[in-house]
Amino acid sequence: MATPPTVILVNGPNATPFTYTLANSEAFEPRVITATFDGSAAGAAFWPCCSIYSNDGHLLGRFIPPASVPAGDTAEVTYGPF
Repeated sequence: MATPPTVILVNGPNATPFTYTLANSEAFEPRVITATFDGSAAGAAFWPCCSIYSNDGHLLGRFIPPASVPAGDTAEVTYGPF
C-alpha cells in the first residue's frame, strides 16, 4: 500500500519571498501549491510567482498565474496540478 502524501502547511503571514527548506531525509513531489498574497501595501499590480529550486540552488520551475493582482487587492493563487 502506498504511503499517503504529507501536507506541508505553513501559516502566515510570511515575508516575500518565502522559502521552505526540506530536511535531507525528505523529498518534494508537488501535487498542488496554494498561497495567499496580500497586496494591500503594493504600489502597483503584481504577479504572484512560485519558483521551485533544487537543493543545490538550480531553478527547476517558475509558475506564474495568467493574470496580475491589482495593487491593494489580495489573491489566493493555486499552482498545479503538476
